[in-house]
Amino acid sequence: MKSFLLSTLLPELDLRDAVAFARAYPHPWLLRESMPRHSAHASGATVLMPAPGVPSSEVTALAIALEPARAGATQVTMGRGHACDVELDDGTLSQLHCVFLKSADGWRVEDLGSTNGTWVDGTRLVNRQPVLLSDGTPIQAAQVRLTFHDSTGLWRRLEAEALRP
Repeated sequence: MKSFLLSTLLPELDLRDAVAFARAYPHPWLLRESMPRHSAHASGATVLMPAPGVPSSEVTALAIALEPARAGATQVTMGRGHACDVELDDGTLSQLHCVFLKSADGWRVEDLGSTNGTWVDGTRLVNRQPVLLSDGTPIQAAQVRLTFHDSTGLWRRLEAEALRP
């Protein structure tokens, strides 16, 4: 599974050529919208809340290529378990939290009976009922914030980041 910090993709971005970018990175993407975290407990337990005083300019997103790990596969699993295609170290995720399914009409996401739920565009998913995704769709898996992008949408996001003061 390929993943990049947006800041590492920016130098490769040719702001004049979205087509070349799409050729180099043709798959859809999940952007893990990061939020600084801090531990508020002496035990070291992670508390999922913004760290005080951290400017938003120091927050970056992780771009995760949404491509099946095995040739011919049509799904990508996500969770905190080692068997997942996208393994995220976040205690609010279930071991096998959700699955992204490639179909003729695009990509869908399905909650797999997770403890803390999956939301698409603010609506909690019903177990085992996949929802179609479009460019820019916000997804929240437990406390993990993601945004689904096609290749062109990721290029537009990078372009916006590059033009940010």
